[in-house]
Amino acid sequence: MKILHVEDTLTHSIVMKRMLSDHGVEVESVPDIDLLKDTADCDAAVLDLVLPNSSGAETVLKFVRRYPFLPVVVLTACRDQRLHEECIKAGASSVLEKGISADAVKQALDKSICQHLEQRESRKRLEQIAKDMRCIANKNGNRNVSTGN
Repeated sequence: MKILHVEDTLTHSIVMKRMLSDHGVEVESVPDIDLLKDTADCDAAVLDLVLPNSSGAETVLKFVRRYPFLPVVVLTACRDQRLHEECIKAGASSVLEKGISADAVKQALDKSICQHLEQRESRKRLEQIAKDMRCIANKNGNRNVSTGN
C-alpha cells in the first residue's frame, strides 16, 4: 500500500513514514495540497487539517475536489468533535487524533480504502442501472412513436 501524507511539519512526516513503514506502507509526503503533482499510484491520503493555504474542513473539501478518487483519513491535533464531523461531511472517511498508534492509522486506512472501493462500485452499478433504464425508456418511446400510440 502507498499513501500520500499531506503534512507541513517535517517531524510529523518523518514520524508517519517510520510508523507506517513497519506495517508495509510506503509513505509519500508533501507539505501542501498545492504542491501535489501526481497521485495516480497512491491508494489513500492522510491529511493534516492545518496547511499553509487552508485549514479545517476547508482543507478536506479542497483535497476531495481535486482528488475525488483518493480516500482521505484526517490526522489532526484538534479534539473538536464538531470539526471532526465537518471533515466527514466534507469527504473524509475518518478523523484521527495525532499521537494515535500506527496500528490504528493502518486500520483506518484499510477501512477507508475498502469503503471507497465499495462506494465506487455502487456508483458504477447505479450508473449502469440508470443507463439501462434510459435505454428502455427510449425503446418504449420509439415504439410508441412508430406505432402511433
